[in-house]
Amino acid sequence: MSYKILYVLIFLTVSTNAHAEIIASGGDCGNNCSWTIDDKGVLTVSGTGDMKDYSDPEDWSHTYPTPWQSYKNVVKEIIIGEGITSIGTWAFKNFTTLENLTLADSVKKIGIIAFDSATALKKINIGENSQLEEIGWQAFAHDHALTSVFIPPLVQSLDVVFNDTNATIYCMKNMRKCRPDTHADVVYYTLENGIYTIGEGDDAKYYKSADLMLQNQDCNDQCLKAIALSQSGKPFVMNGKFYNSLSDWAKGNYIKKRIYTVDEAEMLSKPTGNSFRMRYK
Repeated sequence: MSYKILYVLIFLTVSTNAHAEIIASGGDCGNNCSWTIDDKGVLTVSGTGDMKDYSDPEDWSHTYPTPWQSYKNVVKEIIIGEGITSIGTWAFKNFTTLENLTLADSVKKIGIIAFDSATALKKINIGENSQLEEIGWQAFAHDHALTSVFIPPLVQSLDVVFNDTNATIYCMKNMRKCRPDTHADVVYYTLENGIYTIGEGDDAKYYKSADLMLQNQDCNDQCLKAIALSQSGKPFVMNGKFYNSLSDWAKGNYIKKRIYTVDEAEMLSKPTGNSFRMRYK
């Protein structure tokens, strides 16, 4: 067998093994909601609008079967797709093998006990543009593997949501109520012009994103420099790039130009013995 044929066979084998196959699916989780589970243990909810609730609105202890209930011990990841606006009550309770949860920005509400007792859940991925407003009672209770959770700015109240967890909960400073659990460790942040800040004065720490804040990777020196440069309200230069605003700098959205004016070239140039060096991008 030639090396070329062997390489093709190896490539096809790897490609086939990497491809996830759907092992279960349904269209019964809401008026316009469908779901799939693949052989890698990924449960994906797709569609638009609200998911069904799986408990009686008059008696939350009276529950209904979920369509994916028989797979709760094989699902490792749940992805709530863009367009879904709520996660139903009791929807994923006792998913003990779930490790990773991703919420689309469109999700506005998480129902009560939705992810209760997901004891292996390590990370909840919530975007900085999240429209999440409400997280129901005990939605993430008993999720012992959680270490830190970002609560987006539109959420105004948490009341015993993370009961019996060891997670550090990051809440917006002006939130009306942040009581994720009686014994929870709460960190308050502020958000202004794309920069997250914890603390005040000389003790303050600055972060370029919520994810970096959770990882405690501050940008103190660079952030303070960018804040100072942006105070004029005009475009400014950082590390050889133009930015319209502090928020654009935090997100890495620099101004892409091919030819600069004389004033701009002077701002961007490095000392060369000349008054400026023209820059092209």
